Amino acid sequence: RAAFAAASIGPVIAAAMVTLGMPPSESHAAHAAPLLDFRPVLRARQVWSYILGYAVHCWELFGSRSWLVAFCFFAQGAQSQGSVNPWLWSPVAIAAIANLFGPPASIMGNELALRYGRGRLIAVAMLASGVLTGVLGFSSALPAYAIAGLAMLHMALVMGDSSALTAGMVMHSPSEARGATMAIHSMLGFGAGFISPLVFGAVLDLAGGNTNASAWGAAFLTLGAGAVIAPWLLGFTRRAG
Repeated sequence: RAAFAAASIGPVIAAAMVTLGMPPSESHAAHAAPLLDFRPVLRARQVWSYILGYAVHCWELFGSRSWLVAFCFFAQGAQSQGSVNPWLWSPVAIAAIANLFGPPASIMGNELALRYGRGRLIAVAMLASGVLTGVLGFSSALPAYAIAGLAMLHMALVMGDSSALTAGMVMHSPSEARGATMAIHSMLGFGAGFISPLVFGAVLDLAGGNTNASAWGAAFLTLGAGAVIAPWLLGFTRRAG
């Protein structure tokens, strides 16, 4: 209960910051698109690489968040002999600390995107996170500290393109349909994040079950494969900004 109470403080503070800290915006009612009119978004070709890239990002992120603790428990159990436990940190602690690397990595990623080019940063972050996600899935035999380090680096790389993708979407969205663009961006992103843990679990079962190291590797490949392919298909490898 204390953990949930502490987590609820953040949104309350954020609401106060928006209410009290942001200046009032000018009304754009005269130029706004009709409610639930998504046609301007469908016509905006430049924005779709960022929307689809965000869906790939959420697929990898939420699949990993959903299964990282279970994977660490599997690795811990596979390495334990009798009553001897070689792990100093619990799998829950490893996953919690790994997730703390995410927000700073996301902010830093967007700052690097402004300096070195948005497309270039997104491509590098996606390729690196996709490869590392695949490696993480086959790492259950490594020492505990190595798995913990990989998990933390993995979460940082997965989050490295998050803000850059969303900022790119806002920059290229039609000015009269920014809300509609954000709606599609979030719907596809979190929709992918809903499906990917299910696909992960199905592949884990089909490949041999949750006591099979190769099955865990195959399941993690379903998370990282999209991040490796997407930069080429969506054109980020050919786009500097």
